[in-house]
Amino acid sequence: MDRTGLSFIFAGHAAPACSPVGDGDMGERMGISGDRGARPPWSAKAAMTGKAAIAAKAAAVTCAFLLAAAPCGAREPLTKADSGWTDLFNGKDLTGLYIRLGGVLQNPAAQSSFKVEAGTMHVPATGGVGAIATKAVYSRYQVRVEYRFGKGQTNPNAGLLYHIDPGDYQEGNAFGTRNAAVPYLSGAYAKSVEYQMYRGDAGAFLGIVNVWVTAETKGDALHTWQPGGTLFTAYPSGGLEERRIYRSVNAAPDDSDWVRFEGKICGADSVAHIVNGTVVMRGRNLRTNEKPDITTRTDPDQFPMDRGHVGLQTEGAEVFYRNWDIRMLDTNGVPIIKGCMDSKSPDYNPLANVQDGTCQSTMIMHGPQSRLQGASAAAAKRLETFTLLGKRIRPGKAAVK
Repeated sequence: MDRTGLSFIFAGHAAPACSPVGDGDMGERMGISGDRGARPPWSAKAAMTGKAAIAAKAAAVTCAFLLAAAPCGAREPLTKADSGWTDLFNGKDLTGLYIRLGGVLQNPAAQSSFKVEAGTMHVPATGGVGAIATKAVYSRYQVRVEYRFGKGQTNPNAGLLYHIDPGDYQEGNAFGTRNAAVPYLSGAYAKSVEYQMYRGDAGAFLGIVNVWVTAETKGDALHTWQPGGTLFTAYPSGGLEERRIYRSVNAAPDDSDWVRFEGKICGADSVAHIVNGTVVMRGRNLRTNEKPDITTRTDPDQFPMDRGHVGLQTEGAEVFYRNWDIRMLDTNGVPIIKGCMDSKSPDYNPLANVQDGTCQSTMIMHGPQSRLQGASAAAAKRLETFTLLGKRIRPGKAAVK
């Protein structure tokens, strides 16, 4: 298995691993240069018979296909940027972020609620109530962050906010001011979704000001998420339970140690909350409106809640944040990975399985036919025609003359 994750079976025989150089004549037939002196030339292999000839041809084809997708041999692993991830917090300062406490815009250099310490963001228990958020607005993305509460916290409460009202920050906003056009909950949090970090409730969905979402639940009073369960629509209300979709399991029993949060946010279509690798909540059809004081389950003026800033809360508990980053998704929810999907990148791989966030792929060859394993539909469409023993093949198609 090469680093690219490509594996082939040719004529029923597993193909051996490939070395860093091409295969002379065979490589040239496929448009790939190689060192003829490194291995026996194709003419010598052509004289072989039976299984030996089949195995030799399989080795040559494997090397050629691996080289076509990505060069064989030792290579540096993909960088974080090549995999599509971008830091929201760089571990050094608060570049690209804004802070509101009690709804009031703060000067990052003059506040002490979000402090950078040794690569982490430290929020003291005296940090007040508010959030630090991205100046940029996002719609379809994956977001990740790690957090832990300080020792001995009696009210371990915080959260990741997404789809924060796009009007919450505008270039030129003056420090010390509020944005009167943006609705706030109790004057502290702009309209948004809270991905809860509260101890015992990590991963729950909570709508903040005029948010509707539909989810499958157990049908219980807590509206606990359960795949295939009873549909429930959380809606703006004075009651906490009516605005929330409760997490399915407690995937963060010890939040004094680092907890891994990931959110997959597909505009207004769907959201998924993932805690320490476990999906604990899924919702769909996010909606909002611009009316004040809505407490009804339905409203004719709803519209999709499909974008906004992304933030982290301070809510009266000491909490530490680190490794906060983001990656864009396409309209199918597939990560946009520069190293895999940019044909000009040295890591371009038309067979890439971008679903799992890597540039790896798996392809199985059965004689003249081929098929993809694990590759996305988009990757399959990008697969170009390859030449095999003088014949052209495409995924799932027999070789053609």
